Amino acid sequence: MENATDQDNVSIAEAKASALVKAALLLDQAKMNRDDKQGMVIALDNNLQLWVAIRTIARRPDYNLPDEAKENLVQLSHFVSDLTFKHGLSITDAAIDALVNINLRLAEGFLENIGEIHLDP
Repeated sequence: MENATDQDNVSIAEAKASALVKAALLLDQAKMNRDDKQGMVIALDNNLQLWVAIRTIARRPDYNLPDEAKENLVQLSHFVSDLTFKHGLSITDAAIDALVNINLRLAEGFLENIGEIHLDP
């Protein structure tokens, strides 16, 4: 049976994965409805804020993740930020697809690593 700490780690990993999937869905919906500029702004801003939070957490010395994984998260965060600021509302479908794929792959990674590493900040 799982102890409370294991259950907490699962809940945290699931919450992180859920936030990434929700951001990916918002981006994909915004791509499908390009006429809704406000929807695109909301989707891009939500995703950017999520990645700023990920970068902040990854830089914490007490975040229980290997240094290489932390650096990868920081680099991905910079990529997401740069792509978002470079294109803004004129972002291409391919760029949105890249953001969606990054989010979904990281969400999958959080869920696959449940029980292997502690994901709590």
